[in-house]
Amino acid sequence: AQEDIPELGHTAGEWIIDSNPNCTVAGSQHKECLVCGEILEISSIDATGHTPSDWIIDEAPTCAVKGSKHIECTVCGETLETSRIDALGHTPVVDQAVAPDCVNTGLTEGSHCSVCKEVFVAQEVVDALGHTVVVDNAVAPDCVNTGLEEGKHCIICIFLSK
Repeated sequence: AQEDIPELGHTAGEWIIDSNPNCTVAGSQHKECLVCGEILEISSIDATGHTPSDWIIDEAPTCAVKGSKHIECTVCGETLETSRIDALGHTPVVDQAVAPDCVNTGLTEGSHCSVCKEVFVAQEVVDALGHTVVVDNAVAPDCVNTGLEEGKHCIICIFLSK
């Protein structure tokens, strides 16, 4: 009569990947018997999760306008977070006044942003003053001094030239 020989039992192999996981979807794997090929175990492989990038600037802010930035997954490219960037604010500078003289116009004091050049207070042209003429009286000559004819000069031009 034949005697029963006990079964050998399965010999499990290494995990075989059926589908790889990605950032958001789990993968799957199984083990087979190395002798008969029967599937012995099936399990899932956890999703890997996203790998966030550093902040990426989409629109740089200006003095008066907000910008925007985002973080994305470096593996799948999905946008993970978005944020606004505060406007930088203006950097005002004073445009110095220029005094007019007899023949040249002047400017009033003004101001503008040194970064974006937006004008806050425009400089306005100040009219030239025009000459302020004074009469130089004639001086009669005498025995020891020469004389002078009557003449004219601008009192402001002489003052400014000193």
